[in-house]
Amino acid sequence: MKATATEEPVFEPVPEPIGGPALPLPHAARLVGRVRVPVTLTVRPWARLYELPDGRRLWCVRLWEHGEVVTRCLAPSTLRRYARASGLRELERDLREVEEGPRGDLA
Repeated sequence: MKATATEEPVFEPVPEPIGGPALPLPHAARLVGRVRVPVTLTVRPWARLYELPDGRRLWCVRLWEHGEVVTRCLAPSTLRRYARASGLRELERDLREVEEGPRGDLA
């Protein structure tokens, strides 16, 4: 089937790596929670939500790319947009539950 300009764009859950091949999170980053992200029918890597010392939150997913495992980190809004665009309502619900969890020292 030939692609046309009117087709909806395809969204990837993790479009860009941040900081290079393997971005280590600061040791002070706190793991908030994790969810499985359906990328294909057989691939469902864990996405882990981290809270950084300054209060920002990042989802990090480890994926295979060119025979290597690459950690990709992205804003929560990006992963929610992927879930919404892909019609993954269960993933949207799971993301919301984890993201609405306690912040900072309240855990």
